[in-house]
Amino acid sequence: MTVQTSSSPEAKAILRNLRVSPTKLNLVAAMIRGKTVAQALRELTFSKRRISNDVKKTLLSAVSNAENNHGMDIDQLVVSEAYVGKGINQTWDSRWFADKKDYAKLLLEDLKIRDHVMKTLAQAGISRVIVERPAKKPCITIYASRPGLIIGKKGADIENLKKDLARMTGSQNISLNIVEVRKPEIDARLIAENIAHQISRRLSYRRAMKRAIQQAMRMGAEGIRVKCAGRLAGAEIARSEEYREGRVPLHTLRADVDYAEVPAHTTYGVTGVKMLAPKKTKYRKAHKGRIHGTAKGGTTLNFGAYGMKALDPERITSRQIEAARRAITRHMKRAGRLWIRVFPDVPVSSKPAEVRMGSGKGSPDYWACRVKPGRILFELDGVPADVARRAFELATAKLPIRTKFVARIGSVE
Repeated sequence: MTVQTSSSPEAKAILRNLRVSPTKLNLVAAMIRGKTVAQALRELTFSKRRISNDVKKTLLSAVSNAENNHGMDIDQLVVSEAYVGKGINQTWDSRWFADKKDYAKLLLEDLKIRDHVMKTLAQAGISRVIVERPAKKPCITIYASRPGLIIGKKGADIENLKKDLARMTGSQNISLNIVEVRKPEIDARLIAENIAHQISRRLSYRRAMKRAIQQAMRMGAEGIRVKCAGRLAGAEIARSEEYREGRVPLHTLRADVDYAEVPAHTTYGVTGVKMLAPKKTKYRKAHKGRIHGTAKGGTTLNFGAYGMKALDPERITSRQIEAARRAITRHMKRAGRLWIRVFPDVPVSSKPAEVRMGSGKGSPDYWACRVKPGRILFELDGVPADVARRAFELATAKLPIRTKFVARIGSVE
């Protein structure tokens, strides 16, 4: 959600992992989009939808960001954008609503349109055919890897296709859109059709499957899974064979996994080809949490004359602390004294990706400490200021944060 004034930068707030339908959330977002913050808060307060309370908290968070980070006035703020993610991202290829008496007729019409497009434009590499019916005006979107074959010379072929579809739908006011598939090597239907075509020509199914997997992974696919079933290579007994590579999540609802199933017609029967290919990465949720605010204690020098103060919030591991200690002591060459002001007291355990959760947290993999800005990490005494400064510079190179050299008053000329 974004709030801004007419001549100021944007201030955003994001609400993640909300267990609600995107359709319901879109209704609430449309209710406040384009209104002032005061009007939006009033609408959300008196709304009867349960999700309005969560949207109101997100809006207040965006307003707080605008006031604290950009110095904006709340009376001049407007909800310029309220975006809702897709959630479960697969939708239907037929997108319309009809009465009960017309539903079967329109559904059969959609099936005939798809069959006609797939057969007449087989050489164009058809991936999807989406049919929409806004205000009884059919709108057909064709996704193809070679759109030039559909359009034809000076648009002659697309006009003939429009006439055929208008005759099938009985509507002269038909809209036809052609969308190019940028990477046909990672489109599930196009890969399955390619494998089925090679099997129909009696080529080796193993070679076709392995070649398709190599091309998909080379083009940047997260993972791929191909399965062929039937009388493979003309065998008497039908069987299935499967190859997979990479990561193919089957239980992650938000993973955009492309699926297709294409039959291959041969002289000894029909062989089915199934394809699964995830299109985008779903990043694992970070469970360690963010570190907010500044340090409340341990911000002053208590032992030595020089100190190293943290400037960034971070979780520092025990190995990093030990590496910083060794860098300091080796540079001092046994001169002076060193105090370590942080202690790794947070156990961290981890499991590999896609492993079932067991009972309990498990044994710790390593230990860490949460460091906030302003916290003193190390203190030194008994060495000159230039030696201490250089030692802390070497120690900072071992840590994942920026630090600052501090000293007692009168310790540095």
